[in-house]
Amino acid sequence: MKRFIFFVDEIFIKRPLLFSVIFMLFLLLNSFTYFSISTLMHAERGSEVLNRLSNNDVYISNMKVKDFHNMAPISEESAQDFYKYLIENYKFGVKHEGSSVLGIKNDHNLHNVHVMYYDENYYNTYQFKIQKGDDLYFDFKPNVDPIPILIGEGLSKTYNIGDIIEIPETYGGNDFNEYVVTGILERDSRISNMYLPITRQYLNYSIIMPLNDDILTSAARDITMNGIHDLLIFTDSEEDIKAVQEKMKNRFGAPFNFYTPEENIDEVNQYLKIGFTIQLVIFAILFILLTVLIYWNASIASRLLKKIFAVNFIVGLSYKELRIILNTFFIVLLSLNTIALIVALKLVSYESYVMKIDSSMVFGYFGILPESWLIIGGIFISNLLISFVLTEIMVYKFKKIPFTLGVFE
Repeated sequence: MKRFIFFVDEIFIKRPLLFSVIFMLFLLLNSFTYFSISTLMHAERGSEVLNRLSNNDVYISNMKVKDFHNMAPISEESAQDFYKYLIENYKFGVKHEGSSVLGIKNDHNLHNVHVMYYDENYYNTYQFKIQKGDDLYFDFKPNVDPIPILIGEGLSKTYNIGDIIEIPETYGGNDFNEYVVTGILERDSRISNMYLPITRQYLNYSIIMPLNDDILTSAARDITMNGIHDLLIFTDSEEDIKAVQEKMKNRFGAPFNFYTPEENIDEVNQYLKIGFTIQLVIFAILFILLTVLIYWNASIASRLLKKIFAVNFIVGLSYKELRIILNTFFIVLLSLNTIALIVALKLVSYESYVMKIDSSMVFGYFGILPESWLIIGGIFISNLLISFVLTEIMVYKFKKIPFTLGVFE
């Protein structure tokens, strides 16, 4: 132990600036590795909806941002009439994921919670997992039957299966009779933007409501107009799509594009390919810079410590023991970096609760998601490999110095 402390102090600690730079590079390397792997995993999960849709003959609507701003004001009646046209002529899917409502009781006193609206076709595509209770059903009559809803894990601490919840201004302002909890979503359920699958919105403090034909033809503009974005049209006929596009342009005053899931997947993959290429380049630069610094530090240490190394080799120090000392140092250093990464992730999770950002609030284990723990474990294992490589680089440099010169000195 004394020899370990002595050599670590002589080789690293006595050069505080260099030691600090090496520590920060390790931290950047670990953080960047975590970000890259996390992005890849989230992209894979976020693409699940598009991958499921690719098994069907379906087109997805999309609108350019400039066209969105050029849309003319649309009345509720006009939007409702468009859905009547779809109901009569096509199998379609509609969703609206952007609403939030006030006044929902919860254990964290959130001012508002998100409400997601899905029709049956979109709901079946997302395949939400239910930990308790039943799936949504869509064969109900507004103002007659209780409207089923799903709630997230966080809201289940306040509401149980069968509870009636008062939810103001649902369906764009149309308040129906009763909202009954039929199911509780699996812990840390999430959704992603289909065009940017690395994004994620957690549903622990969210509510999922059903859309059926009766609601679509009577809902307020907030629901009907937002629903035309990411609209699904189940057909293999381009003529059908052209007819819907013409109807939408005449009705809403702006062109809508329709793409197949495969086209969307190709676009997403192209975006991710560019992003991951950049990440790999940055990772390589950081690793090369770290290797150069370690080699340079070994060169300096081997010249300045010739006498110390010579004496220690005479009294029994071996290159095997030197390897153990250096490897142990790097493992300790990288372990501290891993702990710093865990603390940073925990603080990010804690901040979501402090700032009451319901779409980022997760439970996981100790506030960190299981996949994040898996990535951290992988990083730690890779750190062991990195420590071995860096140790060999330093030992290689030390072996090139003729320490017999130290004896003469």
